[in-house]
Amino acid sequence: MSVPTPRFRSGLFLCLLSAISLTDSAALAQSKPSADRLQQIDRMIDAMASRNKPPKLVQSIHIAQQLALFSADFDWSDQDRVQKAIKAVQEDGSSEMWWRLRDHILDNRYALTFNFDDQTRIGNLSVGYFCSKITMANLKAAYTRHLSHVPGSMPSGFAALSETNEKNWAGKPLHELQIEVCK
Repeated sequence: MSVPTPRFRSGLFLCLLSAISLTDSAALAQSKPSADRLQQIDRMIDAMASRNKPPKLVQSIHIAQQLALFSADFDWSDQDRVQKAIKAVQEDGSSEMWWRLRDHILDNRYALTFNFDDQTRIGNLSVGYFCSKITMANLKAAYTRHLSHVPGSMPSGFAALSETNEKNWAGKPLHELQIEVCK
């Protein structure tokens, strides 16, 4: 077994401190969430689903770019509502939210149409896409917020969640999962 580098050891220490500091008394007590709280979380996740139909995506023949063809009755205010709902879910950060998001990773309801960084690809993104991104970001938050933005600063395989992890982690609060990821 190799000895961790000083940078990794200090990162691990900061990670553990962060995971502990991110907890609240309810998470430490590991109390079962109330039915009202779970209903509130479910409503927040449901709010990420758009009432609009996703636009048709086509490849432009004149430029190397995809285009989204929105219907004439597309409700742009609903898209604003969905963006606010996604932000509210991101800001929640609770263990209960994290586990509910995990349950919705395969949720294929349409949420938003998104133009990716390279500006040539457009995607109709699902509620499950956002659930997946938010759960991974929250899981890694205790560790990644202490990393400098240097390529290769993440341990290899860091993003992978195995079936073994899923079974061993069932029901644990988010702060404990963050500690496990830091290890």
